[in-house]
Amino acid sequence: MQINREDVVQAALVLERWCFNESCTRCPFWYEMDGHNYCAVSTKGAPLSWNLEEFLRTRGLNHD
Repeated sequence: MQINREDVVQAALVLERWCFNESCTRCPFWYEMDGHNYCAVSTKGAPLSWNLEEFLRTRGLNHD
């Protein structure tokens, strides 16, 4: 199976939407270690704060 750029974009958008619509405790990327909860996808905030949809909607345009 060949994965292309559009596949990655769609996967990122699905992940971000998951963060908006589901509880983190039900997310497959959420885990607990040493009594703390973590998102396995990001160490700098959940994908909820990435604003991917806004950025990817205008992909291909020059972003300063």
